[in-house]
Amino acid sequence: MIDLNAVESVRDLERQMAGDTAPKPPAPDNKKRRKGKRGKAAAGPPLAPENRLVSTRQRQKAFLKAYAECCTIAGAAQLCGLSRDEHYHWLKKSPQYFTIFKDIQARVSELVESVAIHRAVYGWMEPVYYQGNPCGQVRRYDGGLMQFILRGMMPEKYSSKVEMSGPEGGPVQVKVTVVYVDPKNQNEPDSG
Repeated sequence: MIDLNAVESVRDLERQMAGDTAPKPPAPDNKKRRKGKRGKAAAGPPLAPENRLVSTRQRQKAFLKAYAECCTIAGAAQLCGLSRDEHYHWLKKSPQYFTIFKDIQARVSELVESVAIHRAVYGWMEPVYYQGNPCGQVRRYDGGLMQFILRGMMPEKYSSKVEMSGPEGGPVQVKVTVVYVDPKNQNEPDSG
């Protein structure tokens, strides 16, 4: 179980996700919600009733932890009971949250990339059935995924872009011929 109160950075989150049982002691949270003009609460996305008693910092930590686990913003928002708009609001308003999120996003991207490469290169075992009973397994590969990986790694060789040029690398010469037909001079079919 990850103690979100003890997570101060991506390294703390990774350490706890790896199972380190000695989390960093939580820093005291003496900050109150900032007030706007006339003593009203500052502008921001409305909070869901179940999240009003939890601090913004705790909601941010919960969202980052969920994002690291499920790899999508929508999935993380659903796991935490938050809206995606709240996440995007934090990205705009909090430079610290933005920095931590971008670091986690880079790590998540590397994880997804490694899983994609594994599926494309090594494949996965899929059961084979005969008359409703399992009789063996066959290894499957994702050829479409392999195409995307190759296009990304070697675009000069596997890119789908084609450049056309004329003689000696010059521009392509195009000849357009326009023929005007005078309808009065055409032969009319016999009506007969």
